[in-house]
Amino acid sequence: MKLKKISLLILMISVIVLAMAGCSTEKTEKIALLDIEALLQNSKRARQLETELLDIGQRLAEDYMDKEAGLSVEEGKEELDLISQEYLDNRQRLENSLNNELYEAIREVAEEEGISIVLYRESVYFGGEDITGRVIKKLDERFIEKGESNNG
Repeated sequence: MKLKKISLLILMISVIVLAMAGCSTEKTEKIALLDIEALLQNSKRARQLETELLDIGQRLAEDYMDKEAGLSVEEGKEELDLISQEYLDNRQRLENSLNNELYEAIREVAEEEGISIVLYRESVYFGGEDITGRVIKKLDERFIEKGESNNG
């Protein structure tokens, strides 16, 4: 009986040791950081989309000013609501476009460099490799390949 317990104990220890050995041979995760503020300031594509949004806002403001004189207070409020909604719709469209393009650029850099996790730099105190410059380069290359265009 005692021999059976010892054999069972040895078997359990062997299983645990093998399981731990298997865990330790797994590859480690490569973590990278992305500084979104730097990306928004330094990417040609991000700046182009920001300029496009500013132009839309300016055009909408000018359109409103042209119409405002001939509108009643109620009509002016309705027109302002319509313009505000149009601005928000355009902002959302441009943000979605940037998010989609940014996702693809991050994905490409991560695949090329064997990175398994990308975090925002703002949420990490220490560690990780900064890939912001490479993502900006990839994002802008994709933008230039499309002809810097499709900007209207």
